[in-house]
Amino acid sequence: MVNQRTLKVTLLFVLLDSIAVLVLWYFASLHLRANMTEQANVIEYSKEVTTEQVNAIERRLSTAVTTKIAPTRFIYLTQTEKCIPTYLKSPNMIGDSEACQCDVIILSYKNKCADTSMPHVQYIFNSSKSITWTTGRNLLYKAAKERKEKYIYYIFMDDDVTLIPVDKISTQNLWRMYEESLKIFQPAVVIILDDSGRSKFPKEIISERSNCELTRYIQIYRIDGLFIAYHYQAIDYILPYEPKYDSVSWWYSQEYTNVRLNIRLNGQVVIDPRFRTPNPKHRKYVQKYPSQDAFNNFVSDIRSEEPEKYRNSVEPILQQWLTNIDSKFILGQQTCKRDLSIRPYRPYENLA
Repeated sequence: MVNQRTLKVTLLFVLLDSIAVLVLWYFASLHLRANMTEQANVIEYSKEVTTEQVNAIERRLSTAVTTKIAPTRFIYLTQTEKCIPTYLKSPNMIGDSEACQCDVIILSYKNKCADTSMPHVQYIFNSSKSITWTTGRNLLYKAAKERKEKYIYYIFMDDDVTLIPVDKISTQNLWRMYEESLKIFQPAVVIILDDSGRSKFPKEIISERSNCELTRYIQIYRIDGLFIAYHYQAIDYILPYEPKYDSVSWWYSQEYTNVRLNIRLNGQVVIDPRFRTPNPKHRKYVQKYPSQDAFNNFVSDIRSEEPEKYRNSVEPILQQWLTNIDSKFILGQQTCKRDLSIRPYRPYENLA
């Protein structure tokens, strides 16, 4: 009997222990489920935050990809017989890639240049007899635009140009002053005037300069392209140069460009009055100052180029050119340009 009673008690304790274990397991399960639910909520919440962060990053990346980041480097473009002229190799000019923050493309039209001492200088060789001032610049323009890197200004210059100050404006390097102003004010097109004594421009400009601050620009209508900088947002509205008149005169392509500039970027073509550039070389080429007939042809061609919706607005500008073909028609009435701002350039802004 004792053994049976003991057995029953033992079984009872086992049963109670089992019940206790079940009860503990049940409550433990509830707690575990609660914790798991809470953890799941935390995980889900974390997932939502992470997704938002990822979306934000993707949005930023997308914006960075689709937004055009303004370039900061310059590219200088010139054509010469063989290699870059020695004086231009100076670090104070364009001989040092870091100093000028620039690249250079040289069109060699007589002999190939084997100089590889300046990695930022690229040489293009073309000895074709059809190469003119106009077609050479078009080749340089094409080569520059085909590059993966884009530039803030595309600066075309003859191979004998340099910068000289009109006044004792600073002891700072003149080329760096010139480039710094381009970056700050960013006009569409900036000209440096010839100071060789062959041009009437300097005398007429100096009298207009007294009321202008040195870091500002003066608006101009007729230009000489020996040293000309095109803003990256403006260049494709003007170039390439028109070579169809080269057999008559190499000057004609520039005059054609003048008419184009005054229609498409009216008021945004300026000179930097702080500098002049000597132009000592005088090579033989086809020269003839444009006559009235030539201007009639320019105007007729350009009239046909322009979109029909602008034809009526363009006509007064064309007529102004037809009646002012002599070199005195230079400056705009708004001479000191204090309203320059960094913005996209669109053709016919002045006509909109």
